[in-house]
Amino acid sequence: MSFVSFALAYITYAFLVKLLGNSSDLSRYSQLLVIPIVVIGYDLLLVTSPYRYWLGSLPIIIMLAILFHFYVIKGGTMSTPNTPREEYQGNRSMKRAKKFAKRKGI
Repeated sequence: MSFVSFALAYITYAFLVKLLGNSSDLSRYSQLLVIPIVVIGYDLLLVTSPYRYWLGSLPIIIMLAILFHFYVIKGGTMSTPNTPREEYQGNRSMKRAKKFAKRKGI
């Protein structure tokens, strides 16, 4: 049951981020409200349903399909690596760097 709940929470989070984005207040509040409601409701449905094994396997199969898509079809990892940003140097710091290089003989 915990694997099913985790898979369902992961799928719901991914759906909400895809639908609403990740930085807005609406997105944050909907994640706080919708994910627990969906997980608890689905768990109650599993407990009371005679098809609990079939219903319980659906979120796990969907999560495995998502992982398969990212690892095999896209050919990489799920997260994009953080590339270092080129830092902006203003006029003043560039002049200072030239003076320093001239003084050091670089």
